[in-house]
Amino acid sequence: MLQIAKNRIVRWGLGLLGMIALYQTLAVPTEEMKTYVAGTNSFLSAWVCILSAILYEKACKRAEGKKMWQYLVAAFYSIALAFALIAGKYLETVENLNVAEIKIWFNILVLTLYFVPFVISIWNWLEQIWIMQENRNVSTKATGKTFFAFGVFIFLCWLPVFLAFYPGAFVYDAYDEYIQVATNTYTTHHPLAHVLLLGKFVCGGHNIWGDYNTGIALYTLFQMMLLSAVFSYTVCYIKERTKSKHITIGTLLFYGLFPVIPMYAVCSSKDAIFTAAFLVVTIKMLQLWEDTEKFLNHKRNVFVSIVAAVVMMLFRNNGMYAYIVWIPVMVAGGIFLKKDKKSICKIIVLMLASFLIYQGTAKMLAVCTDADDSESQEIMTVPIQQMVRTFVYSPETYTQEEKEILFEILPEEDMHLYNARVSDLIKSKFNNRKFNQDKGKYLELWVKIGMRKPMIYLNAWLMTSYGYWYPDAIINVYGGNTVHTYTYKDSSYFGFETETPGIRESKFPWLEEQYRKISLELYQQKIPGISMLFSPGFMFWVFLLCVCYLVQAQRWDKVISFTGILLLWGTAILGPTYLVRYVLILWFAMPVVMVETKS
Repeated sequence: MLQIAKNRIVRWGLGLLGMIALYQTLAVPTEEMKTYVAGTNSFLSAWVCILSAILYEKACKRAEGKKMWQYLVAAFYSIALAFALIAGKYLETVENLNVAEIKIWFNILVLTLYFVPFVISIWNWLEQIWIMQENRNVSTKATGKTFFAFGVFIFLCWLPVFLAFYPGAFVYDAYDEYIQVATNTYTTHHPLAHVLLLGKFVCGGHNIWGDYNTGIALYTLFQMMLLSAVFSYTVCYIKERTKSKHITIGTLLFYGLFPVIPMYAVCSSKDAIFTAAFLVVTIKMLQLWEDTEKFLNHKRNVFVSIVAAVVMMLFRNNGMYAYIVWIPVMVAGGIFLKKDKKSICKIIVLMLASFLIYQGTAKMLAVCTDADDSESQEIMTVPIQQMVRTFVYSPETYTQEEKEILFEILPEEDMHLYNARVSDLIKSKFNNRKFNQDKGKYLELWVKIGMRKPMIYLNAWLMTSYGYWYPDAIINVYGGNTVHTYTYKDSSYFGFETETPGIRESKFPWLEEQYRKISLELYQQKIPGISMLFSPGFMFWVFLLCVCYLVQAQRWDKVISFTGILLLWGTAILGPTYLVRYVLILWFAMPVVMVETKS
């Protein structure tokens, strides 16, 4: 009994300490840069701490009896989450993280000990949910009629949103892509497949009907039909995997009604089609490992896998980068899972064929359009931010000679355009011609400055990526920027507008206003719990929690299949900023990820 009492006291103590550390982590900044937590100086804080201690003790009991491997996986997840919460708060408030602060590492240690039993408890809960669900297997196999019905239902759910946005959310590079087609002057800055698809619809609408809105509306409807088919296929997959009526209906309603999904279904950006293709590839990878021989011998499976992979790579360059790394991961996975050599060879052929078809198609499009491919600023996004941040905050780091080299590719008069959260403005001033003449000289400068100021480089990168892993981040990277019809103020969660040559003609102004609030105001972010469902950072941690669950359960076939999403997320954190559209896969694939936690 004494030992039990001691254990209980320790657990209560850790529960209280963990909640205090969490309170500090969630502190809100005041104008004087001091911090406070809502409800700290009230009875509420005492009640929350006591409740936390009780819940922590119960979580510890539920976490008993696990294997060391499972504790290690839970500890990895907890350490990463603790770091994200603490580092994210500093970046969100003071735009700088000082890793030399002892307090940071102490809080990470405390939060790790606090999170571990809760993580394991959630995994136990997932197992219990699926055990309960096994008794409700009443659903039948999906048919062609089911696929059609699901697709029509999803499309009809989106139709009011389309009419509210009519002719559609023509935004995020849409104008630049349209202009390329209108002027017959192409570059590879944006994927040519999407440039041609979008531009031909818009110009075709104007040429045939004399109305740009018609062209934009037709493109939007085409994209809606394509995405509704992909989501219908996904719901059918989930229906067959779970054999659950309730989960099937829940997934169908999620794809039809959750605002992020229709928001991008009616958006002209390349991200919607790209992400839909990525979702199909992910499902096909899951099916491949489920029954490798059957999958590889089924011509339709192979065909759909190749087409989806090619579309994915044609519509975003980072999809291509993720896929290249995914190839050796899949091969290594086949070896690890002890698949026969013939199957591994077929996997290699399938993935290489997809990549080669993509390369051939991309080259053909570039040649046919005579596209300029000299731009390098996209791949240099992070180095550009790092060198400019160092110059802005610590100009003495550069020698006079090094400044002259820097100004050759980034003019001194444009250094004031530096924005810690987005590189678009300063990146647009990058001198591609100079850089391409002697890449080695400028890369050498980047390395030299980084060795002198590694912490500035680290913070420059973290500031453009933390929104992808910090749940409480406010997506307002364009705050203060004026675009075609308005100036971003409190939030830039979604582009929302219809840029020229389109003109917004909303058929449902009330619904349009709700989406305007979600896009441009701190609207859904003020609703406890609900706000997290719109957060890229929170969705990432839910995804990683599910993947870690599969790791501790040693379901390597599924882990390998979801590696692609992790790789895509990895390319996003190396991008110009943090926006929902770059990690849309976290919403598109979330029902699949959660369903695949089923043993």
